[in-house]
Amino acid sequence: MNDEPFYFVVLKNPGSFNHNSLADALASSLSVLKVDAVMHLKNFWGLLHKTQEIERAQELQEKLRQWGIETFVISTPEIKQLPAVKVLKQASLEEHGLAFEEEGQKKSVPWNSFVLVCAGQVIEIETVKRRTVGDGHYAKHLVTTGVSFVSAVRISADRLKGKEVIEKKPGTTFLLDLIAAENSESIRIIGNSFNYSCLGDRMGYNVLMNFKNLYQEISKSMINVVKNQGARAIDTDDMAKLKYTSENSFENEMLWLMQLTSRSPD
Repeated sequence: MNDEPFYFVVLKNPGSFNHNSLADALASSLSVLKVDAVMHLKNFWGLLHKTQEIERAQELQEKLRQWGIETFVISTPEIKQLPAVKVLKQASLEEHGLAFEEEGQKKSVPWNSFVLVCAGQVIEIETVKRRTVGDGHYAKHLVTTGVSFVSAVRISADRLKGKEVIEKKPGTTFLLDLIAAENSESIRIIGNSFNYSCLGDRMGYNVLMNFKNLYQEISKSMINVVKNQGARAIDTDDMAKLKYTSENSFENEMLWLMQLTSRSPD
């Protein structure tokens, strides 16, 4: 079994994340197709490359520096993993922290415990099974036209009784993750099932409106936190950037940003 560590080339500044320019730099530096570089960035964000050879990681770091892209190299044992999160369905926003009940007891996580705030609208394709409705008019037509019973059954079974079909349609989940420093509680709010009564007069009429308002109320109490693209999208009202193609993409961006929580961008 190979126990050699992997080395990651990590983008240092979230503000430098640009799919097009980064893809050009990666494609040139790694001698890969740009389409492959774009796909990697969509899936892994600022975790730009992974290798078991530190020399290759350092070589890529130097090539990217020539493109004006600052990175750092980190090994597997140094990677800060995402903590387990507690999913909240209801909470209250208090002056000093986020409060909720657990096993009948009130708990509160201070606002200054959080180091990373991530918001996202995760778009995923849902597979749905349904049965089509049978056509009674077709059965009557078979009888009146004199088609034999055996033929009618063979020809029209699906049309008479309906049949099971599989449909694919887009589904949306709103996620708000508040990642705390070590030894403190990390929180996930699933916007589709959260009780927004804590918003009071700011409570709206749909999930997106309430999710946005909740994030804005929470972010007022957050200072010196790292934010993901989705959180910054709400800040700038650029809601197209709130969308993520999968939960893996959303969480891989968090994993990248987790490595930056103790670093100051240049």
